[in-house]
Amino acid sequence: MVYVLVFLGMMFMSQIIAAAETDAIKVPVGKAAGQLQVTDGGYTLTATVNELGDYSENWDFPGTVVDYYLSQTMALADDVNRVGLSFINPESTNKAYDPMLRVLIADKRGHVYAVGTRLGAKLSNIPLTDHWRTLQSFDWNINEMGRIDPWVMMRVKPASPDYYDQPQSPARLVGFRLVLRGQGEKPCRIQIKDITPLTAEEKADPYWQLDSDQQWIEHIRKPYDRFGRYGWGPVEPGPYLKASDLRLQGGKALVSWEILATDDWTVIASDMQEMNLKADSILQLPLLDAGTYRVRINAIYPNSQIVQRYQQYVIHRNSRGGQPTLPMAKPLQVISSGGTNVFATADEAAISLTASKPGQIQWTLSRSDGTKITDGKSSHIQLESYLKQDSVLWLEAKLVDDGKVIDVLDRVLGLMTPAPIMPAENVTVTPKVKQFEGKLRRVKGDWNEGSTPVTSNSAEVLKDFRGWLDDAVDVGYNIVELSAPWYDLSPLPGVYQFQYLDKLIALAEQRGLKVTLRIHPMIRQVPGYVPRELMTDQAGFTHGLWGGSDNQLFSPASESYRKLSNEYISTVAAHYRNNPTVLGYTIESLFFDHDMIDMPWLGQSVDYSQTMRRGFIAWLKDKYASMTKLNEVYDSSFVHWEQIQLPEVRVALDDDGRPMPHNTPAIKDWLDYKILAITQLRTGWLKAARNADPAAFLGMYNTGTTEFYLDTVKALDGVITYGSMEAQYPRETRPGQPGRFEPHAKIARTAMLVDVGLTNMLMIDQPGMHGLFNYWKPEWRVADQPAPVKEAESRLKVWFGFMDQITKAKPLQSHEALHGAYLMCDETLLYEHGNLFYDRIHDYLKPFGHHVSASDMRADALHAKDVNLAMIKGRPWVYVPYSSDLLATDVVDALTAYVQQGGTLIMEAGSGKWSLQSHDADVLSSRMGLGKWQSRKVEKDSVTAHWNQCTINFRTRPWNPPINDQPTPWIHNVAGGYLQLGHWTHANAEQLVTQQKLGSGQVIAFGGVVDWLNSPGLLSCLEQSITGHSKAQQADSDVQLIDRQLVDGKTHFYVGRRFISQNDIDYLKSGHPEKVDQTAVSARAQLQKLDPNATYTITNLLDNTTLPNQSGKALMNTGIELNLTPGQAFVLKLETE
Repeated sequence: MVYVLVFLGMMFMSQIIAAAETDAIKVPVGKAAGQLQVTDGGYTLTATVNELGDYSENWDFPGTVVDYYLSQTMALADDVNRVGLSFINPESTNKAYDPMLRVLIADKRGHVYAVGTRLGAKLSNIPLTDHWRTLQSFDWNINEMGRIDPWVMMRVKPASPDYYDQPQSPARLVGFRLVLRGQGEKPCRIQIKDITPLTAEEKADPYWQLDSDQQWIEHIRKPYDRFGRYGWGPVEPGPYLKASDLRLQGGKALVSWEILATDDWTVIASDMQEMNLKADSILQLPLLDAGTYRVRINAIYPNSQIVQRYQQYVIHRNSRGGQPTLPMAKPLQVISSGGTNVFATADEAAISLTASKPGQIQWTLSRSDGTKITDGKSSHIQLESYLKQDSVLWLEAKLVDDGKVIDVLDRVLGLMTPAPIMPAENVTVTPKVKQFEGKLRRVKGDWNEGSTPVTSNSAEVLKDFRGWLDDAVDVGYNIVELSAPWYDLSPLPGVYQFQYLDKLIALAEQRGLKVTLRIHPMIRQVPGYVPRELMTDQAGFTHGLWGGSDNQLFSPASESYRKLSNEYISTVAAHYRNNPTVLGYTIESLFFDHDMIDMPWLGQSVDYSQTMRRGFIAWLKDKYASMTKLNEVYDSSFVHWEQIQLPEVRVALDDDGRPMPHNTPAIKDWLDYKILAITQLRTGWLKAARNADPAAFLGMYNTGTTEFYLDTVKALDGVITYGSMEAQYPRETRPGQPGRFEPHAKIARTAMLVDVGLTNMLMIDQPGMHGLFNYWKPEWRVADQPAPVKEAESRLKVWFGFMDQITKAKPLQSHEALHGAYLMCDETLLYEHGNLFYDRIHDYLKPFGHHVSASDMRADALHAKDVNLAMIKGRPWVYVPYSSDLLATDVVDALTAYVQQGGTLIMEAGSGKWSLQSHDADVLSSRMGLGKWQSRKVEKDSVTAHWNQCTINFRTRPWNPPINDQPTPWIHNVAGGYLQLGHWTHANAEQLVTQQKLGSGQVIAFGGVVDWLNSPGLLSCLEQSITGHSKAQQADSDVQLIDRQLVDGKTHFYVGRRFISQNDIDYLKSGHPEKVDQTAVSARAQLQKLDPNATYTITNLLDNTTLPNQSGKALMNTGIELNLTPGQAFVLKLETE
């Protein structure tokens, strides 16, 4: 098997190097013989793959890796941070090989990096193409350090694939890497030319995308694989689609297309041509000015079979300008009386069809659910009577000549909906959710998270949901959450159609269920008339590594997106304000698996779009009022506002290679504005709903940016919705903030996980304060589900049967000892990495979290920005990890006072290194009396120390073993400088652990970064050393119970479960209950504050069994013996006779 890669466009003498492995050709994974040919036209790289090996990037997969080192390398200027190139990758020969291409970059130290190439597909695939296309490498001087995945950049010499080690200028292009993931019979050949060094200022131009139009796909109900194509650069003639992209069958066809404005009416260009379609046939579209457009494509075959495709067309950047002459050759066209497809009144609504070729015009008008209204053959259509019945009409027209279809045309027409009547301001209302006081809000939710096409697929949706709702009633849910998709309820601006959703809500009402509506303004649910003003990264791209366009994100600074989304939410809320069945609205703010502002490329919080820049400049004008004032603060010399560019937050490393904070005025302003933009967007959604429906329930999903606007959520009486309710310990909540809990990743569907999740809910805050949410697909019926799922729903039914008794009870007042805590430093991400996504902090702390889980212990996570002395006083210990390295002065003051008053501070290399208010270094260690940090050269892959009978391993390389299901850790970009060893000037240079007194407390300082995954029992050992109490993992004979006592008058409830580890929970989630030890063990539980003279009847509500009566005295002294398997719950009701 032979693999060929040809590089053109660089001038070299002809040269061939061929070998299984030489200095020029390396095969680090698998078995292959390689050939490097250098010619005047460029390079030819050939690989004969003999055997696939085991290759790891983010995941393990079979692959062969061949590295080609050039004898004549390309010098790269200091400001170059990536390269561009053009390529051909024919499907006919290369599909089986599934190749990935890397460029090899060497820095001044001789370190070599394999840098991935990007176009729009996951894992840096090279798209199949028979004509020249352009791609770029990723930026090797990576910005903002959101996450460096190995497929983006991997250091290969010296080998260190998993942590961030920034290449140091000057750099050189020294070769190429091929990752081959398949084998084929024919040689595989790729051509490459135009290798171009690129600086940060050089953006892809022109830059365009074509993607499926969700609104029309759902309406015609003929889904095909969604496809996103991206292109840029001068080598490409312009936007295009292949017949295989559109799933068009081969053969002769009459193909027409038209480009419309966002209004889905105004024709920009159109054309028609006869084509002999093949898989690689190209449909070329004109390059237009930057903006958002919509494309209709029709293929008419000789038998009059019609295939229609609907695309969105966005030109993000085009300095060359649009094509000067645009065709208008499509025969069939439509005009309206008012020049628009949105009519202010029905009596003025009329359209006319025209044709530039002879033939008979035929047309059909349909409702949004696809049912036919009428048809005809006249060229003029009066719409008044139809629009008075249906606010949205769908037109399909054909031009027929001699029995053959010549052309087709689709349009959507609408009647403007009157502006909603808003309630009076400051009106006093009774919250709709008040009817659930003293009850558990039990919500069964639509699996599709707001995207079910309730309008365009109404008949099937109503059919599915009848059974779905019946099951909800049978199990005991009292609320259902239904989809309210924007594109489906408002297909035209200002035009709404609620009658279909009304029917679905009526079905819930008939069954006595209340309804919340899920609104999810992500890109696929946003109608096409909203301009695609999207977030871009610093290279100017909007499309991401994680599967292309699905993860494209609207810029939070987009005024059109903000205005139109607020209008939509306000109109929905106003429509249902007086509907007693509709409780309110849950507004989804998660995009992909992270956060709306979490850029899909590298998971970063970035937006360098012109939209964001315009917003930032406007904000600066408001803040500084004059350019003179801004120049004084910035120490700049701007003459006018348009000179201001967005600050590019690039990682700056100190001499040890550790990230340093950016706290200049410009960076602080930039971060403040980014926070403001996302806050205004999300709180704007809540305010729009609250203003239109003052009594409504409002839910907002917990995200990595919730901390920024939590106060506003509270002020609006909003509810925070959380995932992952089934964990080994009850999750932390925000004090006084109502929430709603749901299973992790929709997969907690076993009876045991129900027990874990429900007991976790009862362990926190006031029972009933938080609701329960469970995802369920519309087509699912309980009777048809596998046995574990049926058992889970049966278990829920049991819980639901008695939960309302418990939610009226109050927690028994008792003092609970404070746990140890660790600090998550938000400022590290904000000022060192420029990242607004708070949850990325967890990536740095995952090894510690896994250690805590494995130790069956508990540690509370605290945001450093919230820390004060009152919050940490009385805790046995506070751990400040290496990644919590940028602390505000008041936080350092609180930590110092905590230690001086008797607390124990645990820290490691880099903990609290920087000050948020100054440029000082080693701030925390100096305050703790340790002095300045001095690093030493790390020469070993692992370093071990012993202290107080504890074995401590230090990380000098990335994490090993892997976390979760990945061979490399989820966070891949821990800077190499983090993983250093050394000592502080006031500590013993020969010891890696320093323990010393400060006031009444002590400091335990590690002279490196602790490898928690390879230091088993360390936290238990630390806790024992600090408190004198052993907290080692529980033995089977000493069962740990997670329990709580509640009281309602004279009735007590004792609820809880046997501890179950996170590993066992994960086995249950993944469908492997056989890996969980189900041995029942006896445990004795003692109750408190009972009437010692009273006799109590005891009922286990989970199985409705009665236990022997006992006196209050016996229950408090002797307790109750329970036999429990791991995770098994108990709910005991104790009543006096």
